[in-house]
Amino acid sequence: MFGNRFLSTIGAPGSLITIVGISFIVLGILIMLFPELLAWLVGIFLIFDGIILLGLGGRTRRIEKQFNDYHNPKF
Repeated sequence: MFGNRFLSTIGAPGSLITIVGISFIVLGILIMLFPELLAWLVGIFLIFDGIILLGLGGRTRRIEKQFNDYHNPKF
């Protein structure tokens, strides 16, 4: 029950994993085509993935707080 609500609330983490997987493939192709841009491509990729992970972490943290507040009411 909680797992289904959690996954529906954070917005399908599978789609985020798919986005990261596609970006890995694109990064690999770009590195093969333009090896002189390796540092720039890796830097951009790390920034992109960092933003995605921060967003997912923020959602997860908010949901965890809501879950704890619901199951541990303060009287």
